[in-house]
Amino acid sequence: MKQFYETYKDDEIVAPLARQLNWTNNVLILSRSKFNEEREFYIKITNKEFIMKICFLFNEKMLRF
Repeated sequence: MKQFYETYKDDEIVAPLARQLNWTNNVLILSRSKFNEEREFYIKITNKEFIMKICFLFNEKMLRF
């Protein structure tokens, strides 16, 4: 948690995006990325994939009715 705070405390763009991820994804990104640009890229990809997965599951559920 300390690393999360220290990494994102002054970043107004990436911090809100990182808060949308689960803890496991944040730990993976923090431990494997060295630069802010790299973290931002992986956070955006992870969020995008999650949204696409939710949309897919919702649409699949709607097709069954």
